[in-house]
Amino acid sequence: MLTLFILTKSLHKDANSYHILILSGCILLLYQPFLLWDVGFQLSYLAVLGLIWLQPLIEGMISFKWNWIKKLWSLISLSIAAQVLTSPFSVYYFHQFPVYFIFSNLFIALPVTLLMYSGIAILLFHLHWLAPAFEWLLCFMNKGLIWMSQLPLSVIEGIWISKTEFTLLFIGLMCLLIGLQYRIKPIFWTSLLLFFILQLLLTIDYFNCNAQKKIILFSLNRNYAAAFISGRSAVLLTDLTVNNPAFKFHIQPGLDQLKVKKITCVPWEATYNSNKLIIASQQLQFYNFRVLLADSTFNRKKIMNHPVYDAVWLHLSPHLHLKTLRQQVRFRNLWIDGTNKSYALKNYLADSLNNKQRAIVLIKNNSSLINLK
Repeated sequence: MLTLFILTKSLHKDANSYHILILSGCILLLYQPFLLWDVGFQLSYLAVLGLIWLQPLIEGMISFKWNWIKKLWSLISLSIAAQVLTSPFSVYYFHQFPVYFIFSNLFIALPVTLLMYSGIAILLFHLHWLAPAFEWLLCFMNKGLIWMSQLPLSVIEGIWISKTEFTLLFIGLMCLLIGLQYRIKPIFWTSLLLFFILQLLLTIDYFNCNAQKKIILFSLNRNYAAAFISGRSAVLLTDLTVNNPAFKFHIQPGLDQLKVKKITCVPWEATYNSNKLIIASQQLQFYNFRVLLADSTFNRKKIMNHPVYDAVWLHLSPHLHLKTLRQQVRFRNLWIDGTNKSYALKNYLADSLNNKQRAIVLIKNNSSLINLK
C-alpha cells in the first residue's frame, strides 16, 4: 500500500488517493483473499482511509495563525481521523478503547520519524555507530507508551459487543460521517436510528446479564477453574488467583464477556455457603444443579443412598472405578479437569465411551458453558 502511494504520487501528483488505496487492496487480496478477514489488514486500510477522507475535513474545521499550532493541530487531526474509523474494530476485536490516544500518538510522532530515517540510514549506508542511539530511542518510546498505558483511566476495558452490535456501530458511524459531510438528512437520521437500536440491544444485554445463571468450565492444562455465575457475580472454584497471568489470559475475558463485576475465588478444599452456591462434604450445589467433587479422598469409599447428581467432577486422578461409582451414584456428565494424570484421563475416557456417557475434558479443549435458564 505504502509503495503504491509513493510510486503513484511521484509519477502523478494529482493521482486519486482512493483509487490507489483500492488498487493496493485488490492486489493483496488477489495474492491472498483471506487477508480480508485479517485484523491487521482491516485496521491498516481503515486507518489510511481515515487519513485520506477525514483528516482534511477535521483539520479544516479550525484555523490558526501560528504555524507551530497549525502543525500541532494537523497531528491531532491525523490521530483523530485514524482512530474514528478503527475504533469499532478495535472495540470488537480487543474489547478496549484507548482514552489517551491523542497524547500517545503525539508522543510517538517525532520518535517514529527519527527511527524510520535512522533505520534506513543504518541499513543502506552501514552506519552502525547510529545503532546505540536507535536502540535508546526505541526503548524510550516504548517506556513512554507503557507509562501512558498505566495512567488512571488510560484504557476503557472489558467492552464486549456482538457481531450484530458491531455491525450497527460501524454502519451507524459511517452514515453519521457521510450525513454530516454531505448534509444528507435521511442518511443522518438513519445513523441516529441505528445508534438507537444499538443502545436498545446493549440495554437488553445488560438486563439479561443481571438475570443470568451460568456455569463456565474453563479448559486449563495443569490447573482447574469453574465459574458459577449469578447475575453479575461469580464464584470461582479454582487454584488460581486474580493476579495470576493464567487467570487474566484464560478466565478474565470470559467473565468480562458476561459482564461479571464481582469475583470470589474459592479453592477445592474450602467450604462455601451462600444463597445460590453451597460447597461442602465433597458436594456442590448451584441453584438446582448438583455436582459430586471426586478427588483422591474418594479412594475406596462407598457412597450410600444412591444420590443423583448432574455431574461428577474428577480431580487429582482419584483411584475409583467408574463402573462401581455408577452403581452407587446416578449422574449425567463427567467433568475431567487439568489436574488429572494422562493415564487416568485415558481410562476415564475409555469408560465414558463404553458407557455412552458425556465426558467434558478440560485439558486442551474449548471451555464449556452451561446455561441453567
